[in-house]
Amino acid sequence: MPETLARAEGEPARTVRPNRFVNGSAEHVEPFYDSGEVSPGAELSNIEVAANGYLSGILVQVDVTSTGNSADVVADEDGPFNALSSVRLADINGGNIFGPVNGYDWYNAVKYGGFAAYNDARNHPSYAQTAESTAGTAGTQSFLMRIPVQINPRDAFGSLPNMNAASTFKLYFSVAQLSAMFATPPNGTVTVRVRASIETWLVPQAVDGSGVPNATTPPGLGTYQRFVKNTFPITAGSNTLRLPNVSNMIRSIMFTFRDGSGDRDSTNFPDSVELRIDGYARDQIRKAEIRHRTHERYGYQVADLDAGTYVWDWTHELDGKPGFETRELWLPTNSATRLELVGNFDGGGSLDVVTNDVVVAGGDYRQAG
Repeated sequence: MPETLARAEGEPARTVRPNRFVNGSAEHVEPFYDSGEVSPGAELSNIEVAANGYLSGILVQVDVTSTGNSADVVADEDGPFNALSSVRLADINGGNIFGPVNGYDWYNAVKYGGFAAYNDARNHPSYAQTAESTAGTAGTQSFLMRIPVQINPRDAFGSLPNMNAASTFKLYFSVAQLSAMFATPPNGTVTVRVRASIETWLVPQAVDGSGVPNATTPPGLGTYQRFVKNTFPITAGSNTLRLPNVSNMIRSIMFTFRDGSGDRDSTNFPDSVELRIDGYARDQIRKAEIRHRTHERYGYQVADLDAGTYVWDWTHELDGKPGFETRELWLPTNSATRLELVGNFDGGGSLDVVTNDVVVAGGDYRQAG
């Protein structure tokens, strides 16, 4: 709301509008965790997230180091992200904000969530995966990805208070077994190192240098997003899957079909699917059209689109690209909403469904700060 500021004696007061939160704050990055070299299968639990400002994300770097190998190493199709079999971020009360999901699901959440200008971790400078070979270091690989907390970087919407060092967010990582990281693993020594840094908005001063008040909290304070995974068994033929993660606003849903051996599979994914809401076909679309739509919105080329993965987003209304949205396209659901995916699968397997939903604290969630 506009506020009245006193001027010099004898001059009339003037009415000014307070600075937006992002104008009074500043972005901040700070490292807080290093696992050191751990063995495959290690559990990295109850990691306290550093307390500072309003949490917007956590940057996580994972390095897999292989030495002394003489085997003919073959990478896994979900590598290197499957170096982590589980990733989870919990709030101060223990409730899940992100996950638990595996490393590949995390990769998709970042790739399709629209939280930065460039989101495919395979195209980031930190990404590395050595060629399949019998070299001594075959199997060495790295990546760096964000665990997203804030929903919109334009106004810090969804950033969460993170100022109490006695009551912190917690991180949990499960390092995968060596046999799960690779189709054919190295036979030497393999270690994994996980490092993390917080991304925060600093708490603004009450007024700026000109005496103009600052908004000291992000808009929609208490609103938060989640990434929740469900997996459904699929039989060959017609399947109607009722998606259980309803009751909130939905930003996106990511589907990954895997065949009976666990490999991602586009061939047996339905040629045409329906996304139904309360019996109404919100989308009746061919899988080729889903891929075409993904290219149009995200700009990903054929080589960037993984087999078996198909995405619905409701975040592209600002400029045609997902993310930084005005929140006008979000899909509203309630506890009684019947949200279903219907399609005829040519073969059996399983369907992983990761839903990005938003728990709104109140007020007009569409209003920018």
